[in-house]
Amino acid sequence: MKRELIVNTFSKGDAEKILRIPPLSNTLLCALSHLGRQMLESMKGKLALELIKWSGPPGSIVKIDFDGAYDGYHYKSTSSIVSKNAEGIALLSYSKTQKEVPSAFAAEALACRKVVQIGIEMQWLEIIIEGDSLAIIKKCQSKSQDRSQVGVYIHDIHKIIDKFSNIVFKYTPRSENGLAHILATKSLKNTEEFYLLKNVSGYAEKQKIANWMQEPH
Repeated sequence: MKRELIVNTFSKGDAEKILRIPPLSNTLLCALSHLGRQMLESMKGKLALELIKWSGPPGSIVKIDFDGAYDGYHYKSTSSIVSKNAEGIALLSYSKTQKEVPSAFAAEALACRKVVQIGIEMQWLEIIIEGDSLAIIKKCQSKSQDRSQVGVYIHDIHKIIDKFSNIVFKYTPRSENGLAHILATKSLKNTEEFYLLKNVSGYAEKQKIANWMQEPH
């Protein structure tokens, strides 16, 4: 019956080659079946692990990471921003240098202000903003007037956030803000500026994968 099926399915030459193949022993068939099941289970475990590693913002919420790098000798800073959707896909990356910046604290505030400005420009009405400067995050969360050296930047942020339907400021350790930090430090060092949609700067591509896949949320 198997011979008839092969002859009727394949050309004469191919059928002869197939029929010359010796049949597999039951032992070998069992071994191959066991190996296949092991490979399948291994793939399932790896897939499950990858799904656990990445858990992005829910629904249509956009997550934006920011960092500010500072050069105290030249009083300049770089604001760097990376945004992504619920699938972890990069929506935007941005880096720009500012001059006459008085402190590293101000550099972080400038970067945070740029985040909310870009959020409005991109019409992202629901966003989660993450940064590794706890003091700046707390100032953004507070409703009271800020009278510190970065008060003017915080005031601007507070005016803009009313335009969002939902906005959350969240502190994240630098170890989990790797991509934004790399963009900021490299851009400051190389005096590089960019505004990329659905992409990140080349030297941060590997870090994008490593950092985003390890983020706990």
